[in-house]
Order: sequence, then structure tokens, then C-alpha cells
Amino acid sequence: MLKIVVNATKGGVGKTTIATNLALLLAQQGWRVWALDLAGRSKMAQCLATASDFVGDRNRIEIRETEPLPESFAGAQDFDILIADTDDYYKVPAAVVTRRGWRLLVPVVPQYDDLGLEDIAQETATLLNYSLFTDTAPKLRLVVNHRFPAKVAAYAPLQAKVRDRLHAHAIDGFLSPHWLPL
Repeated sequence: MLKIVVNATKGGVGKTTIATNLALLLAQQGWRVWALDLAGRSKMAQCLATASDFVGDRNRIEIRETEPLPESFAGAQDFDILIADTDDYYKVPAAVVTRRGWRLLVPVVPQYDDLGLEDIAQETATLLNYSLFTDTAPKLRLVVNHRFPAKVAAYAPLQAKVRDRLHAHAIDGFLSPHWLPL
């Protein structure tokens, strides 16, 4: 089972939106999805519970507020993908970025919050330093979540801002080429 954790140390960057939409999209494509809501507000669980494309015996919604990310999942053989939504305070175990079958998505919003972008870059760099002590490549992507400017010319400075900030922490190689609209 592929396990995808959506996490960032900053609120309002779209963690729940990305996790919910990813779980719904994968379920619509026929994947058996386990949606794990660790965010503490159960927003992902509430949204998926009302989505006819998600509700059914093929998919599972589970809420584990304020619990650590489990090492293993009983019944995992019944699902293809686990999508875990986390909250701002949630600390992802460093092993997640190097363990086989795990992926970490880190959303950032560049145009509103320079300090938040810096915090996320710093925390992500710290997490990635763990991989220097293991023999596996990190499985992590930074995903930019932003409001597209009306003019394409205004998009280039945002791209440069994100790349520069991530480059300063030597993690720009983990930036996804795909930017998501808010």
C-alpha cells in the first residue's frame, strides 16, 4: 500500500484541501483509498463522508485526532493507497521520507506569507537531513498551492521567490513542477 502524508508546519496552505481532493480523485479512478484524518478538526472526514464517489465498501474514512502516525496499518492489504491529512503542529517522523512505500507532500503558499514559506523550507530541510544518514532517497515533494495571477508575467516572480527560498536550504530539487490553484 502506498502511504501519502500531507503535512506542513504552517496553517492555511491547503493540507486538508489537497488530501481530501487527492483521496476523492483516486477513489473516482477506482483505487481503494483509506483516508486517515489526523488533523484534529475532522474536515477531511466530513467532506469525504458526504461524497457519493467515496462512500462505500471499497474506501475507508478513519479519524485519529492527536495520535502519532502509525508504523503499520491493520487491514492495509484491503487498500491500495492511504492518504493522511495532518495539522500544523503535527510532526512527521523522519523515517517517513525514506521508508519504502511512503510519500510526503508539503504544500506551500508563496504570495501571502514569507515567514511561513521560510518556516516550511527550514522544517522540510531538517526532515530531509535525516535521509543523509540512510541509504534511501527521500520520497518528498513540495507542492505550491497559490492563487494564479491574472497576468502570466506576474507568475514568474512567484516561481523565482519559491525556488530561491528552497535553494537557500538546498531543497529546491524536491519542488514539484506542478503548481495547484487555490
